[in-house]
Amino acid sequence: MNKFWVLVVVVLLSGCVTERHVAGEDRAIQKVDKKAAANTRVSLGLRYLESGESEKAKLNLEMAEELDPSSVLVFLAQAHFYQEVEQFDLADEAFRKALSIEPNNGDTLNNYAVMNCKQGNYQQADILFQRALSNKAYLGVGNTNENAGLCALRSQDSAKALVYFKKALAFDSQLSRSMLGVAKIYIQEQQYALARDYLNRHSLTKAENAESIFAWLQLESASGNFAEEARLGQILLGKYPNSEQTKRYIGNDY
Repeated sequence: MNKFWVLVVVVLLSGCVTERHVAGEDRAIQKVDKKAAANTRVSLGLRYLESGESEKAKLNLEMAEELDPSSVLVFLAQAHFYQEVEQFDLADEAFRKALSIEPNNGDTLNNYAVMNCKQGNYQQADILFQRALSNKAYLGVGNTNENAGLCALRSQDSAKALVYFKKALAFDSQLSRSMLGVAKIYIQEQQYALARDYLNRHSLTKAENAESIFAWLQLESASGNFAEEARLGQILLGKYPNSEQTKRYIGNDY
């Protein structure tokens, strides 16, 4: 479960020119709206990044900062860019700039926490998740709790992960990764009836992947349902032949 939810900055390309009429003149004078122009540069930069044109992406994001150096959006986009090109020191710097503008911005804190977690800085990540969640105006509570749960699993803290996942589901009962996370923890704890309940709920979300199939396989194996275990193994081999879970199945590592 290594996919976290992050706010990926999306800014629609919009006009960055406004018109006004000057008394005595029958023509429009264009006035550059720097904030709108910066947003346009962010959008262009992210599109270039998505298409693999990193140099053009960086140039546009730097121009965005020049146009609007007080924009959290700009620095979030820069942080995303630097993570994608694996320049994590610069990503860290961009996050810090964003937080210097809005110290309690939940999206910034969530994304910064995710980066720290991926780098193995679990304690710092948890502090940042907690800061995001302490902002009463923050709307991403469910996703951030889910991210905190995924991070706790990475750090081998199942008890903490379970608390976060259940908080996530209390906020949004359709968060499929939280359902799967709870199920996996219950399988580890040999609470198979509870695990089956959460896997059934997960199945209703239509979010099947190699990880969920493997969780079902582990559950059926532990429950002695060997025919179903074999059937699920064939699904892994057929639909997800290169996945980590399929390799574990082949190696009987479960």
